[in-house]
Parts: sequence; C-alpha cells; structure tokens
Amino acid sequence: MLTYLDNSKSNLRKLTLMKQSLRIYICAAVFLSTFFHVSAQIPDLGDAENFAVFTSAGAFENSLTTVVVGDIGTNVGSFSGFPPGIVIGDIHVADPVTASAAPDVDLAYAYLDGLTCGSVIGTTLGNGQILNPNIYCIGAASTLNGDLILDAQGDPDAVFVFQIDGALSTTVLSNVVLANSASLCNVFWQINGAVSLGEGSTFRGNILANGAMSLLEGATLIGRALSREGAVDLHNNIINIGVEPIASIIVANGSVNICEGDSILLTGNVEGIWSNGSIAESIYVNMSGGYFVTNSTNCGSAISNIINVVVNPLPVCTISGEFQICDGETTELCVALGFASYLWSNGATTNCISVGLAGTYSVVVQNAEGCESACSVDVVVNDNPTCLIAGDISICLGQSTQLCAAPGFASYIWSNGASTNCISVGSAGTYSVVVQNTEGCESACSVDVVVNDNPSCLITGDISICLGQSTQLCVAPGFASYIWSNGASTNC
Repeated sequence: MLTYLDNSKSNLRKLTLMKQSLRIYICAAVFLSTFFHVSAQIPDLGDAENFAVFTSAGAFENSLTTVVVGDIGTNVGSFSGFPPGIVIGDIHVADPVTASAAPDVDLAYAYLDGLTCGSVIGTTLGNGQILNPNIYCIGAASTLNGDLILDAQGDPDAVFVFQIDGALSTTVLSNVVLANSASLCNVFWQINGAVSLGEGSTFRGNILANGAMSLLEGATLIGRALSREGAVDLHNNIINIGVEPIASIIVANGSVNICEGDSILLTGNVEGIWSNGSIAESIYVNMSGGYFVTNSTNCGSAISNIINVVVNPLPVCTISGEFQICDGETTELCVALGFASYLWSNGATTNCISVGLAGTYSVVVQNAEGCESACSVDVVVNDNPTCLIAGDISICLGQSTQLCAAPGFASYIWSNGASTNCISVGSAGTYSVVVQNTEGCESACSVDVVVNDNPSCLITGDISICLGQSTQLCVAPGFASYIWSNGASTNC
C-alpha cells in the first residue's frame, strides 16, 4: 500500500507509475527478438562530442593524478584538481565551448530517453550477465556487480542503450566487457540520477546522466561521462574518450600488375596496421593479394580501400638448336613461339635466328603481361679435319697399291665401302674417302689410280752357236731399264 504525504507527491508518483507502465507496454508490443539491431539510434552529441567528462551545471573536482584523454569542463561551477590531474585535451570552464555543449547534452539525453524500449530487465546488472544489442529499460536505481558482458554477435554496428530511471552505482572491481565486435561508441547509458563508479572498477560506454558523477579511487572509464546537472568528483582515475576510427586511404605508386621479382609501393597508412602486419606508412609488396589497412580505436575498427596486387610469372626463356657446328656450317637457334616480343643480341626480333660464327648469343623475351626473361648460349665452330690420301697412284698391270688417310680420325668411309684408314686397290679409278673428327666435322679427298700396261719383252739374236763363237742377244731399245741375268744393264 502506498502512502502519499500530499497531493503533489501523489500526482508525481502516479505520473511516474503511468510512464513506467506505458513503457513496459510498448516494450512488450515491439519486442520481437533478443537479437535487436538498433544501429540507427545513436544520438548526435553535437559540441559535446569532444568531452570525456562534462557537466552543464556543477562543480568539477579531482584529487591525485587522474589522467583524462579528451576534453573536460563545466559550464556552471567551480573547477579544480588539474594539476595534479593530467588532461590530454582541453579544459573548458564557463566558456563559449561549454555554453554550446550544454544544450547538446540535453538534446542527446532527451533523445535516448525517448527511444522505444526493447526489453525490460532487472535493476541488478552483472555477475556474468550477457546482453545482446537492444534498448534495455530499467525502472529504478540500479547496481552493477562483477562482469556485465555486452555481446555484439559479430556486428560492429550493433547498439546497446540502457535507460535507467534512477541512479547507477557499480561495485568494487566491477567490469563492463565488450565482446564479439561490440563498439564502445555504440554503448549509451541514459541515467536519470547520480552515477558512482566503484573503486578499481572499469566502465565502458557513454554516460548521459541527470545527476552528479563520482569516480571512486582507481576507477576507469573508457568512454564519456556527460551530465545535465550535477557535480563531478574524480579520484585518481583513468578516463579515455571513445573515438570512432577513421579509415586510411591507400594508393599504389604504379600499376598493380607487376612481374615476378618486382615490387610495388603502397602508401597511405595513418596510424593503422597493414594486412601484412606492418605499421609503416608505406610498404613494398611483391606477392599477389589484397592489401588494406585496419585503423582501430577503442570504438572499433575501420578498413581502408583494398588494393589487389597481381604478380605475373616471368616467361620461361630456353634456347634450342645445335650449339657446336663445323667450319662453314650454320645453325638455327630458337626460343618458343607465342611471346609478345623477341630481341636477340644480333638485333633480330624473330623467335629463331641462323648463325655461323662462334660466340655468345642471347635473347630477351616478353610475355603479354610485359614481363621479361633473358637467356643465352655459346656457339662453338669446330675446325674441319685435313683429308689427304697417301700411296702409289700409278701401278702396273697385275700390281696393287695401298691408299691411306692419316690415322686418328673418328671414322673413315671410302668410296669402295671400306671403313679403315687404308685400303688396297689394284684397279684403275678414282678413290675417295670421307674422314670425320671427334667433333663430328667431315672432310673428303680423292685420288686417281692409274694401272699401266706391262712392256712387251722379246729377245732377238742367234740362240744356236758353235764352240768358240759368240752371239748378240737384244731386246727392243727404248725401255727405261734392262737387267740381264748376267748383270748387264744394256738392251743387248
């Protein structure tokens, strides 16, 4: 049973109960799934966006070495404690910046307060509790104990909104944990009352409060604490504003189609991490793949444009042909057909060339992608063997002669079919031989063998004489020589 002290309080209480009932009714009507996506319901903080801690009206005090990343200040009220506190940002006290930020805090608070409830939950948060993206309504002052896990289920754009119709206090060492791509910048706490963060606790998200804000000894806030009205009291805290990541824009210094062995310079990384792990502003790459930069802040990550690099293989350059030839011969040197261009060391631009001189011959081939390879061969010109036939080439009828080429050649082929370096012949005619040396070079030579008729030998004279007589025996005069059986060398 409710007891009201006066009609004014009674009416206020009735309005509050009606508001809570209406909110519960609307939440029940629109509650379709626990996986509720609310990415469109982030408030515009306006000129309050750069503040990590701000109160529109209230004293701002700090003790010991609180460190704040972001702006701090009050629009109406005293300010002290910096130093010893450290601010990585600006301090604003009752200046045009705070005057502009104060109404923007009101607007953001009102926006969050006016959102349609997605799920009604109890006033005790944490103790390992896991919540998915949604707009959560809590109808009275709340506490947070242990770990509260906000699970974005892999969606970096997922939004968590908490509408707390009363104060919020967190206990010692309590912790708001962001899981599965949950972004700090998409977590909002609309608190219709004071906020107290317990000693050593870690709180994540953007607080828009309608009351005083106190961070007890060693408490950490990753996000913002913005109040419409109420004092700010800090005690040796760490506060780091949530900043949306800005994606880098990367560019290549040339064509992204390169050849094997080449590299290309990619540049444009601004305080991010390349997909290959480098943190340098620029990188040289020589492998195919998509390259990008990831910029991360405590609010999430942003991916740059992707540059796809293609590394084309080099053409295979191989020269075929005979690389050892004989003096007076030529050889054809060839590389494969189908390349876009050819350039030989002798200036030729065809895939084959004919050469007859000793030396090194090289060619550069280029494929359709513009990639080049070079290869070369050494052509050796071997001397031909010296072919000479020795032996009697004029013989008499009935005789034979031996014809010989020099020994030591690799092979011999005579015109009579013999394959030795010497042959024996007894007939008139032309005899030839082809000799081949160890390098496979050949020479041929020939001789004419003449067979002469034998002379006609007839002895004339008296062949019957008396004792004491002599006779003259003669053969025809004009022969080249005579040898009689008695040793005489004349024709008679």
